[in-house]
Amino acid sequence: MAAIITAHISNVNIKICEISHSSKETVIQRIFKVDTPEGTVEDGKILDMERLAAYMSAEMARESIAAKEIIFVLDSSKIVMKEVYTPAIKPAKLDDMIKANASDYFPVNIDDYIVTEKIVSKVVTDSGEKQLRVNVFAAPKDMIESYYQLAEKLGLMVKNIESYGNATVALLKRQIGPETSIVIQVRDDSTVVNIFKENVLEFQRTVPYGKNIVIQTLMEERNVDEEAAEEILAKERILHSSFDGDEVTESLRYLVNSIVRVVEFYTSRNSDSPVEKAYLTGESVSLVGLEDLFATEFDFSVTPIMSFQGFTFAPYLHVGPKSVSHFISCAGAVMEPVNFQPETVAGVTKKDKSVTYLLIGAAASLVAGVILIAIPGIQNLSVNSDISDMEEKIDKIKDVEVVVDAYYNATDKLKDMTTFLDIATNPNDYMLDFLYALEKAQPSDVSIKSMTVANGQVSISATTSTKQTIAKFITQLKSMPGVAGVYVSSTTEAKDDYGVVSSSFSIVCTFNSQIESFIAPQEESVAAEGETETTAEEEEQ
Repeated sequence: MAAIITAHISNVNIKICEISHSSKETVIQRIFKVDTPEGTVEDGKILDMERLAAYMSAEMARESIAAKEIIFVLDSSKIVMKEVYTPAIKPAKLDDMIKANASDYFPVNIDDYIVTEKIVSKVVTDSGEKQLRVNVFAAPKDMIESYYQLAEKLGLMVKNIESYGNATVALLKRQIGPETSIVIQVRDDSTVVNIFKENVLEFQRTVPYGKNIVIQTLMEERNVDEEAAEEILAKERILHSSFDGDEVTESLRYLVNSIVRVVEFYTSRNSDSPVEKAYLTGESVSLVGLEDLFATEFDFSVTPIMSFQGFTFAPYLHVGPKSVSHFISCAGAVMEPVNFQPETVAGVTKKDKSVTYLLIGAAASLVAGVILIAIPGIQNLSVNSDISDMEEKIDKIKDVEVVVDAYYNATDKLKDMTTFLDIATNPNDYMLDFLYALEKAQPSDVSIKSMTVANGQVSISATTSTKQTIAKFITQLKSMPGVAGVYVSSTTEAKDDYGVVSSSFSIVCTFNSQIESFIAPQEESVAAEGETETTAEEEEQ
């Protein structure tokens, strides 16, 4: 059971494990965390290769890391993921199909990205069709290639390059029960909310609040530095079990409210499987009292994950239970990793296989040649007759070449025209049509204060007097043929000096493929009215 290194490199710290993994057991042999040298990494991108490699090499030597293969866990906003459904086909064909359609999944220049996929589950549609639910990942090529260069400078071979999200999900689904559960990963500056059903990830959202909020508040309140604030929160019960006005506890209100909204959103669409249990993991486990605050606000039990089922630690390691959850991505990286592999590496692998197949084919040809030589009496006359018949058939159908050439020429022209249309068309072109439709859909009580448009997405800030009017406005927007979705990002209520209550809200809506139909029905209606009037005048005459 050979050991392998897993390394999660972020802007803040570097987490490294040395793990012996097999189908029978998984043993963590080494585990440590160090601060990332300032200016070496930013959002997954390596800024100073030489300094980072020298630093990691020294730290791994100090920790007696001896393994020769490494899995890098990439944690970057530049790595994107999209869930798609495909026909139930074999993995080899699935990979070809995903790569062929990658440009449809991601609005980027796909030539600059490496695409890979992971099958989440098998599903059966209402019509009985078998499908695959697949997570498709895309990562910048230059980023992936830089980690291969880093491994080379460390004297290591790259086993896999894994996505942070996939690594954590692979481990988390083995730590919880089959009931519908929410797993909350509170990180430094964000929180990932995962909802599992029968150990399959059903829903995932990231909210822009993390552990740094409460740390900053305590630093200001007690006039201490960041390290001291973290230590205090890990040892003292600073956080209260409910929001009672305490300043440090109140700093988490936005985070808690955001998580509650995510749960409500999921429940509204999955009323048959409401969330029954919550788990807390990540570095926030070290915040004393956080699980009690969450349990009070969520109204169901919250369990901190402080061990990894299916993993054992080498007897010479002494790791505290609150430290274990810091390494969830490193542990999960050995379980079901995706593999971002540059074309140069994939080409070498294919070349090795091709050489093997070539040798096998040569050997088979040699054997076949010996057999053919040994078999006497090859009937040359029969073969020549077959050749003559075949040539005669070819002559009869050779005119089809003209038709085939014409077909391919037409196909090429259609492709060129379609490509030009895609390039020339932008959802923002239909903004005027949207405004005409919005004017008719907008309730009279709604006052729009601002509106921004970007890449087919419209953000509207407005005010009204009642929340019922907001709901009516949302319903009107959703009924538009050209609107793909409507999301309320925020709502607030205010009361002026005269006691008049007003509601401010922000809505985001996106356009879909039917965007051109915003006002088409209205134009047809106007035209129809014109035709009716003309007919009436003719009758009078």
